[in-house]
Amino acid sequence: MKYSQALQYIHSLSVFGSKPGLARIQELTKRLGDPQNGIKFIHIAGTNGKGSTCAMTAAAISSAGYKTGLFISPYVTEFCERIQINGKYIPKRTLARLCERVKAAADSMGDHPTEFEIITAVMLLYFNEQKVDYAVVEVGLGGRLDATNIITPVICAITKIALDHREVLGNTVTQIATEKAGIVKCGIPTVLAPQEFQEAVETVENIANQKKALLYKVKPLTTAEIGLCGDHQRQNAATAQKICQLLKIPKNNIDYGIKYAFMPARVEYISKTPVVILDGSHNPDGAAALYDVIKGKQPVLILGMMRDKDTAAVVEKLAPISSAVICVTVKSNPRSETARNLCAIASKYTDAYCAKSYISALKLAAKLQSGTVVICGSLYLASDIRKTAIKFFNSTT
Repeated sequence: MKYSQALQYIHSLSVFGSKPGLARIQELTKRLGDPQNGIKFIHIAGTNGKGSTCAMTAAAISSAGYKTGLFISPYVTEFCERIQINGKYIPKRTLARLCERVKAAADSMGDHPTEFEIITAVMLLYFNEQKVDYAVVEVGLGGRLDATNIITPVICAITKIALDHREVLGNTVTQIATEKAGIVKCGIPTVLAPQEFQEAVETVENIANQKKALLYKVKPLTTAEIGLCGDHQRQNAATAQKICQLLKIPKNNIDYGIKYAFMPARVEYISKTPVVILDGSHNPDGAAALYDVIKGKQPVLILGMMRDKDTAAVVEKLAPISSAVICVTVKSNPRSETARNLCAIASKYTDAYCAKSYISALKLAAKLQSGTVVICGSLYLASDIRKTAIKFFNSTT
């Protein structure tokens, strides 16, 4: 199997959609020899900040000399970004080889595994094969029934909990927090990031108590030098710091991880003149964090979102502080909201335009901007447009 064939196979499984439950991944990993056994996992759930917290944690552990795996989703730069060891993406040839092995096991199952379950199995095989010292694993969706919850971690962590994926996780903060806290294991230390909602804290506390898991509630860091932009990263940094302290990682390595960790499309500055910010903010909480970064700059927004997100709330937060909003349909994902529908919402607050293509959106933004352009609304959009936007804005200055 070639790399292109592996990706074609993985993406073809999107027809199965998202099917919460652990039965399929348990059967799949059993057929593969249970590669998750024997690995020291750090398991991280939450609504916002999971990826950044994972990146800082992995960077700190790696800098201390440990062979450190990192599993994140979705990807921004390329598919192999999802599975890393010490900051290096899984080789394409290796991903193809392991995918072929997983495919053979999966295709013989009556209840076929989903796309996410397949890539989770590939990750487990790779980290087992490479004999990583630690593996930092980001939950895909929720926690309790997420495919990654097959692992037995040495530490669990839960980042900020907010209202998102309500069609799957529930309509209240308590329901969503219950699903996120489903990763908490009996007797395993758990780190809880600063929370906006007291009911989220109480829910996690109750579940941790039931499972006799020592719960560490952290406060945002105030003095640390944090490489990722935005005040919200102080919450994520505090969570990563506590995880690493529990692992007895030296302070200088923790400081290094917090300072030098990088995640694309997390308030990522991809151009200086004009200032162009790429961010994956896809829900109201993410939009609020981005708002704190760009308020007062009157940016031109290029916006693309999934239709199952709270588009109205995100637009309501960001459009009024923008000089214009250019709406696009995210080409790579069938769940995308249409540019026309986004434009209808944005036009209530500011000048709004529909762009037929990414390049036409970039050209219009360059024409309208007075210093700042912000591309946001979805990590899928960020993945689609990042290379093109970097080339466009850095070749026109």
